[in-house]
Amino acid sequence: MNVVISILSNSFVTVPLYFLLKHPKIKEIPYMWKQLAIGLIFGLLAIYNSDHGVAYLDGYINVRDASVVLSGLAFGAPAGLISGFLSGLYRLILGTGTYTRLASSIATMLIGVICAIQRKYVLEGRRPSWIYGAGITCVCEDIHMLLICSFNMRETAEAYSYIRNSSIRIVFGNALSVAIALLIIAMLRKDKEYYREKGERITRIFTRYLVICITIAYCLTSLFTYRLQSDISEAEVEGNIFRSIQEIKVDILMSSKEEMLSIAKDIEEEYEKLGSSSISTLKYLADSHGVYDINIIGSDGIVKRSNKPEIIGFDMNSGTQSREFMRLFDEGWNNNEFVQEYGPVSENGSISRKYCGILMRNGNLLQIGYSHDQFRENLDEQIYSVIRNRHIGNRGFIFVCDEDKKILASENQEYYLNDIGIRFDEKNMLPGNFYHSEYDGEIYIFSYIISEGYYIFGGIPEAEANYMRDFSTYFSILLQILVFTILFFLLYFLVKRVIIKNLETINGNLSEISNGNLDVKVDVHASREFSTLSEDINKTVDTLKKYIREAESRIDAELEYAKQIQFSALPSVFPPYPDEERFDVFACMFTAKEVGGDFYDFYKIDEDRIAFLIADVSGKGIPASLFMMRAKTTIKDLAEQKLPVNEILIEANNRLCEGNEAGMFVTVFMAIADLKTGKLTYANAGHNPPLLLRKGGDFEFLRARPGLVLAGMEGMPYRLNEIEILPGDRIFLYTDGVTEATDESNNLFGEELLHSFINEHKDELAKNLLPMLKKAIDGFAGNAPQFDDITMLIFDYFGGIPMQEEKTFPADINALPDVQSFFESSLEKIGCSMKTMMAVSVAIEEIFVNVAHYAYPEGEGDVTVGFSYDSDSRTAGFRIRDKGIRFNPLEHKDPDITLSADERSIGGLGIFITRKTMDSVSYRYYKGENILTMKKRI
Repeated sequence: MNVVISILSNSFVTVPLYFLLKHPKIKEIPYMWKQLAIGLIFGLLAIYNSDHGVAYLDGYINVRDASVVLSGLAFGAPAGLISGFLSGLYRLILGTGTYTRLASSIATMLIGVICAIQRKYVLEGRRPSWIYGAGITCVCEDIHMLLICSFNMRETAEAYSYIRNSSIRIVFGNALSVAIALLIIAMLRKDKEYYREKGERITRIFTRYLVICITIAYCLTSLFTYRLQSDISEAEVEGNIFRSIQEIKVDILMSSKEEMLSIAKDIEEEYEKLGSSSISTLKYLADSHGVYDINIIGSDGIVKRSNKPEIIGFDMNSGTQSREFMRLFDEGWNNNEFVQEYGPVSENGSISRKYCGILMRNGNLLQIGYSHDQFRENLDEQIYSVIRNRHIGNRGFIFVCDEDKKILASENQEYYLNDIGIRFDEKNMLPGNFYHSEYDGEIYIFSYIISEGYYIFGGIPEAEANYMRDFSTYFSILLQILVFTILFFLLYFLVKRVIIKNLETINGNLSEISNGNLDVKVDVHASREFSTLSEDINKTVDTLKKYIREAESRIDAELEYAKQIQFSALPSVFPPYPDEERFDVFACMFTAKEVGGDFYDFYKIDEDRIAFLIADVSGKGIPASLFMMRAKTTIKDLAEQKLPVNEILIEANNRLCEGNEAGMFVTVFMAIADLKTGKLTYANAGHNPPLLLRKGGDFEFLRARPGLVLAGMEGMPYRLNEIEILPGDRIFLYTDGVTEATDESNNLFGEELLHSFINEHKDELAKNLLPMLKKAIDGFAGNAPQFDDITMLIFDYFGGIPMQEEKTFPADINALPDVQSFFESSLEKIGCSMKTMMAVSVAIEEIFVNVAHYAYPEGEGDVTVGFSYDSDSRTAGFRIRDKGIRFNPLEHKDPDITLSADERSIGGLGIFITRKTMDSVSYRYYKGENILTMKKRI
């Protein structure tokens, strides 16, 4: 339980603190103050974890470093530095345990620096995933272990013991503590790193595969290192054992040699003193010095004298063993003494002895020999002195045994090899090879050699033999983790800087290009490959732009052709009826695209009725244009059947609903004017209300309850509306492209602005007014694009009675009687009273005199006068037309007749009298003519 609490202690602080920092009030605190507070909190937490580690099994778990890692990775670089420094300083000054104090203190501070660098430069301020956090923690603990080893190289056994017993548990405990804290945060935030996302960034893919490759390389290198260290350790141990037993062999040989040479020299000295070479003398010397035989050999190799009579006359050259002593007679041999190893003799191979020979001053060779028993008795004492206190390593052994495998040089000479547990099989175990056997409760590695008939054994515990291998392997593995980690980040930064950063730049440019900005240039020249890629992309974009321009040219041409077809379907010749005097129509359309969905139309149903309409199809472009043509044709076909306007819309709606799978619709305002009576019938299918201008008044909206749009639903009714229009009245139709035009701030042009503008310019000719209104709309919109079609139509009503008689006169005052005679004769025909005739004559005189005096200031001209009469309404019409300068007499204000003639300004009185005399007076300038029309009930 204590282990779990220790590992989770960091999560108890990290998770609440992380979400506390998301609080709006906490966010207002300056960044560095928050980092300082977090660093202090985690520094204290690291100190707590340092002093409250948990013993577990034969190891120890301390999660101090996990606190420093979390502060740096999860909260910020400054917090990591502060917590690492605070914890490390406490460990150095007040921490317990002297063996790892300095290394652990430096490691903790260094971990703070590493995590700060990770947060700022690798993670770029982002919080890491739990896997990344665990991995970085493992690397940090690896550095911790390396520092402990490095600071305790003189006490490698203690360092190795500490690492072996605690490293895995400390690494696992810290990594698990960090991983749990980060995983809890990820789960509570529902991050993409916890819930797998569909696509991955190239950095994540590269990092994953780089980690895999580095891990594989690390494992292979570690296995190779372990194998290499094992081979080196084995060779070193075997070499150490072999050198040790060889040294013993040499020491034994040297001791035996020195002993025999000393005896030989003593015998030589005594032999020369005695001066006798008899057998008895030699026997005496052999017995007194404890040797088996003494031989005097001549330079020819023949034994001349011996204490053993049977060998006198023996030729030394006859045997291999004996021949070795003949080298002393060789002039090339620079030594006068020779000691032969214990072994079989030439005269009898079943007998083994050890011989020594020296050259005497008289030129003969003195040879002495030990028998087996004499050799053993003499050498055992020397062997004991040679191997006493000799051992291999710390706990290794060196044993010397005789032929019976009894151990010599031991406190108890009765021990045999089998008694101490060493299993020795001379038949299957060759000298110089290495074997394993249990000794003193442990497995030992041992070898042996044979010298002077003795078996020299050397061995060392397997655990001690493998100690340096294990320590070197551990240290090497820890070092490799650090090296591969550094290599990983170097490769990561290199690839990120050279490849990924440039790829992101190119991707950013490509994103702009794919979003339509073909003017972007890719300018990445970090390497030849990126330069080539940049140039290829730029060339591709240039080619694409070329193709687009060509396609646009073709499309523009095709759309222009479609536009011409569309506009050709709309009335475009103005005035449409040059000889028609009762009305005038002017319309225009400005499409948002090359072709649009708005349309207008007008046509005479019969001699005295004209239909005019305006419509707006849903959508824009080619589809709207096609539907517009269908709607226009359908409505016109129905109108030519002389149906009432509401029935036209009812039937058109039903027809347009058929086969309308695209779900398009059209708003329509349609009116039919009776030119004779001024009766106007109209119906509205979801369209904007038109504006009606009464003569002498202002434009007002002609509001009526609209019906549903055409093609919206079959069987819909449409209301028939009726009003009377008078001569001089004007009707303005428009689509919502006028009122819904927007500026750069998305403000609408609106009905108010439309109403205000059109009233300010109500007296303008229709062909001037509509372009002025379009210009005003463009000025309002500024740089904002036109999103909808703008279509407008004006219908001017001049009167319902066509002129029946016309006559042209010169614009001369002298022609006035003839003009008056023309109108008087026409009035007489209809039975006009004298009073009315005189009033009309006064009005005609005033108008004609003005034209004669002012219409043609630079020369002569004509005046055309006309007369009409409607018997139903008993209304007579009088018209005077001239082609002089443009002049509207109705613009003059009426004179103040309350003033005297001297006080009144000149002019205006004649027009005033005309207005008072006639029932209606109207003026228009049409086709280069001033046209003044007057009406009077007879």
